[in-house]
Amino acid sequence: MAEELRKVCMVESGVSLENLDLVMKGQFPDDRALKCYFKCQFETYHLFTEDDTVDSSTVLSFFPSDLQDRYKHIFENCFDIKGADRCETAFMTHLCYHNADPELYFIM
Repeated sequence: MAEELRKVCMVESGVSLENLDLVMKGQFPDDRALKCYFKCQFETYHLFTEDDTVDSSTVLSFFPSDLQDRYKHIFENCFDIKGADRCETAFMTHLCYHNADPELYFIM
């Protein structure tokens, strides 16, 4: 599922594999396609709230229960982030997740 989502969102957003690799190294290029890649993932899982912020508690619920305590602090720090549009919001939220705990951060 994760690999298929990655492929779908790469095509939809036009993000380069190079920029996804940079994110995994802790670098977040200011790239519209990258921002919309994150939006695609959040939209696929219906993670935007009515006011277009990301429902981080729902993101946490996707983790197995034995990992939720380990990741909870990341999502508790990243509520109510809102950018100019869903692409910006998704990007800013991912950046927050990364900054909250770079060692645990990952993308699909």
